[in-house]
Order: sequence, then C-alpha cells, then structure tokens
Amino acid sequence: VLTGLGLGCLLAMVFAGVAMLFEDISLFPRLGIQNAAGFILVQMIVALAEEAYFNYYLYDTLMRLFRGKAVWSVGPAGRAAAAALFAGVHWAMNGSVKQVVIAFAFRLAALLVRQIIRRDNAFYVCAGMHFFYNLMVFFVISI
Repeated sequence: VLTGLGLGCLLAMVFAGVAMLFEDISLFPRLGIQNAAGFILVQMIVALAEEAYFNYYLYDTLMRLFRGKAVWSVGPAGRAAAAALFAGVHWAMNGSVKQVVIAFAFRLAALLVRQIIRRDNAFYVCAGMHFFYNLMVFFVISI
C-alpha cells in the first residue's frame, strides 16, 4: 500500500505539473469536511473495483480473447486498448476531454506497474495508487 501511496502521489503531481502548463489549477480547494469520511470510503471501493475490473478482469480477458488473433492483443497495443476502454467509461461518466486524457494515461501507468511488479500484491499496489491519486486530486489539487 505504501508503494501505491507513493506512486499515486507521484502521478498526481505529474498530472498537476502538466495541467499547470495549460491552465490554472487550485491547490487545496475548499471542501466541506462533513462528507470527507464518506468520500474516502467511496474512493476505496471505486479504486478496488476499477482496478479489479480494468486492470485484471478486462485486460486479462482481452489478452486471452485476442491472443495472436489481433495486432493489439499483445504488449503496448493491448495496454492501449484497455486504457482506451477505461478512458471511454470516463468520457461516458462526465464528458470531459481532460478527464479522458488523464484516465487513459493513468490506466497505462497502472498496467505498466502491474507488468513491472508481477507479484500477487500488484493488485494492492495498483489499487493503492488509484485510491491515493483520487484523494490527492480531490483534497490537494483540482485538476
């Protein structure tokens, strides 16, 4: 989880740095504390569910389904296809181009982390990264 914390914070800072080149971002936006506990619980569930589905179930299914049958079924192209599906869901949820680009880059990073770690705890590292990234974006920076 600590590795996920570090990666999530690092990714949030990278996205914030890129966003600062193109637009103003808010540091420590004013937020109501009354719903913070509920938000944190929801973000835990979101991070676990999205990583389980997009980083494991969907990606593994795509790799098995198209193994050797399509050019995008292997390596970076397969990761890009899974990331595009993840970004598409974010487009359907809020219709923001900025969120689609961030979701695509985030999913590529999560799949790369999974490939590099290749251990049983890669799921927890990716889920931790997702969870802490969401918290950083909500409580520290406004992207």
